[in-house]
Amino acid sequence: MRSRVLGAGVAVLLAVFGTWLMMTYVSGAEERAWAGVETTAVLVVTEAVPAGTTSDVALRSVEQQELPAKAIAEGVVVDTASLAGQITTVDLVPGEQLLSTRFALPEEADDKAEAPVVDLPPGHQELSISLDAERTVGGKLAAGDTVGVFISIGNKTETGPTATHLTLHKVLITDIQGGSSPLIGEDAAPEPTAEGPTAPSDALPSNALMFTLALTSAEAEKVVWGQEFGTIWLSLEPEDAIEDGTQQITRENVHQ
Repeated sequence: MRSRVLGAGVAVLLAVFGTWLMMTYVSGAEERAWAGVETTAVLVVTEAVPAGTTSDVALRSVEQQELPAKAIAEGVVVDTASLAGQITTVDLVPGEQLLSTRFALPEEADDKAEAPVVDLPPGHQELSISLDAERTVGGKLAAGDTVGVFISIGNKTETGPTATHLTLHKVLITDIQGGSSPLIGEDAAPEPTAEGPTAPSDALPSNALMFTLALTSAEAEKVVWGQEFGTIWLSLEPEDAIEDGTQQITRENVHQ
């Protein structure tokens, strides 16, 4: 009996010691990962903020986070006092950095919030996809921008084939809707039909943006496939962006 108690005590001590070792290793790994990476404290939106919200209320839905300096968006708010008396001109989405371009004085907000009209190029069709802010340059893209479309295939948790490629270049954005827009939010009213009101459609995640892209038929097929069976990222790709040097990236060549 005494040996069993002693054995149980040793097992408990070993379990505690193993847990401590694991926590120490994880902490050390995180420190090693960030070693040498220059970071900056920025304000990041944590809860959806609708357009027209005063800056003092909007600031209740942000928190300070450390991000790599290279990931800091242009126009990020450094001094919150600079927003005094201003209101949001667009919906703020969780995950995006707090940008000064999202605010304006009330008398200027209507003009600033007016969405640009982007004509659909001849021979193209429009297609909408929902993406998180972190996959869309921190949510700072705007209608009229051109983007690169990265499509990744495969499951990163499995050992099967995976690949990422900058599949499409300079795709035109014709429209963007924020995650808290009444058109796509949880409280959107169902459209009535001749048979009566329809069931409400599935709501978008609160940190999602709806991007409408101008695509050829061949391009649209690739984007739909990527959205259905893979993952998609958008990069801001202006007209003078260099397209050369891309390749399909796999486990085998990612470090080459």
